[in-house]
Parts: sequence; structure tokens; C-alpha cells
Amino acid sequence: MKHLVLCACVLIFALSNATEIQQEIQNEIKLRLDLEACLIENGLNNSGLYSMNEVSINVHTKPGNEERTRKNGCFMACVLKKQNLMEGTNIKEDEVIARLYELTRQDLKVILGKIVRKCLEEKRDITQECAKCFSIFECIIQTMDKFPREHEHEEIVTTE
Repeated sequence: MKHLVLCACVLIFALSNATEIQQEIQNEIKLRLDLEACLIENGLNNSGLYSMNEVSINVHTKPGNEERTRKNGCFMACVLKKQNLMEGTNIKEDEVIARLYELTRQDLKVILGKIVRKCLEEKRDITQECAKCFSIFECIIQTMDKFPREHEHEEIVTTE
């Protein structure tokens, strides 16, 4: 009888883990499909997306990059909406943070969570969704640049 109970427990554990893994795979596939769809919807390809380095050195502020910047912001808004993380111009902060924690290494979760919350708060009043999303992305990159890893446990202060 003990062996039967043990086998049942192992089977339940294995099936629950398989279900979790299957859900993670489905989420990953949906994210990839959403990314591809949003690139197409916004007339972008991977080379049209700003890299973190380009944002760090303010390439997006150079004359002639207004349309690329707008498209990048609209791409980000599109992905957030398809992932059910944005409704209208309102970004669902708790859901964004939860997703961030799912996708981020353990050692970066706390600092990135603080940075994202800070930037979401600072940009909350922007009413145009493309501009809002790009401004949040820019804020996150610039804050990360100013906040080296040795300061991970320090408080991030919102400046307004």
C-alpha cells in the first residue's frame, strides 16, 4: 500500500511539473509570436529596434530618428497589449513586475523590479501609448546605466 501511495505521489508530481513546463513553453511561443507580429505591424525588423547601448548614448534623440523612435515605442506598446500587460495607456504594473520576475535571473530581480516601478511611476502621466512605452524603456536603460551592480541593495529614489 505504501508503494502505491508513493507511486501515486511521484506520478502527480511528474504530471504537475510537466503541466508547468508545457505552460512555460506555450508562454514562450506566444511571446515570440507576439514579438514577430508587433515587428510586422509597426514596419520594423530586428535591426530597426534600438539596442540598450543606442539608448544609453541617446541615438534616439538625434535628428532624423523621430520615426524610428515612434515605431520602437509603438512596438513596445503592441507587445505589452498582446501580452495583456497594458490596457489603453495604462500599464498593469503588478503583472509587468510578475512577468519580469519570471524572466529575470534571481540576482537581478530586486534591482530591476525597483527600476521598473520607478520608471512606470515617473512616466505614468504620459497619455500617448507609443511615447509612454518608449519613455519607460529609455528611463529603465538610463537608470540601469546610473546604477551599477554594486549598488543593487540601495534605495532607488524617484525624482520629480
